[in-house]
Amino acid sequence: MGDGWPVGERGTGARTGAAALLVTALVASLAGHARACGKLLSAVDSAHGTPTALGAPTDISVEDANVVKAANFAVVKYNVKSNEAYLYKSQRLVAAKQQIVNGVAYYIEMYIGKTECRKSGSEQLESCAFVSPMEVQHCNFKVLTIPWKEECTLLSDSCSRIQ
Repeated sequence: MGDGWPVGERGTGARTGAAALLVTALVASLAGHARACGKLLSAVDSAHGTPTALGAPTDISVEDANVVKAANFAVVKYNVKSNEAYLYKSQRLVAAKQQIVNGVAYYIEMYIGKTECRKSGSEQLESCAFVSPMEVQHCNFKVLTIPWKEECTLLSDSCSRIQ
């Protein structure tokens, strides 16, 4: 009775405190230096230097190193999956969001352009020139990174040719 808890709420604060502690620990572990896709990634919003909110997609700069890595990964996986004879590469990143889920999900809107490099070639994608006239596709990719497992997965891709 004299434990300081209002009647009917005894113990609720302890559970809430434990849950908050667990969430804080998860965010801290993701916000620290973590590895995903063989690259150093972090779940920190570089514009503000703070961890993103759990469960809610938040805008992130298209210049963020994690976004660029996720976008490059998505294009590589798209090239493997596509029936095209030629490779595509990033032409321009338009927008990005990140969401902390069972890892970090990146939602990326970008344009990719067809290159002169064939899929069967051994050229590095970065050195491949765009075809002229440029053939561009507008794409939306969703990439999931699981830093503690060093995994990266392309969850979805949707691309359409620009006329």
